[in-house]
Amino acid sequence: MAERRRGSAGQGPGWWGRGGPSWSEQHGGPPVRSALSLRLALAVLGVLLWAGASLWVAAAGGPAWLLLLTAFVAVGFVVDLVVVARRKRRGEPG
Repeated sequence: MAERRRGSAGQGPGWWGRGGPSWSEQHGGPPVRSALSLRLALAVLGVLLWAGASLWVAAAGGPAWLLLLTAFVAVGFVVDLVVVARRKRRGEPG
């Protein structure tokens, strides 16, 4: 049976942390940057829209499952917002 090499792409922990140059850098392009600012903007938009949807469902007397679903999605966006804000505050590029 063929031996699986640890660290190969898609075959276990460690393949993402090789630290080598990206495909873009290898072919003369600019270094790859994170899209944290875009992700932050989308998280804010998601919080506003889904929290608004939760309020609208509650005010309209909608079903409880729909209220819970919209609130759950809004909380997910809040968590993403906090994670991205902490990464930006730490000084990560993007």
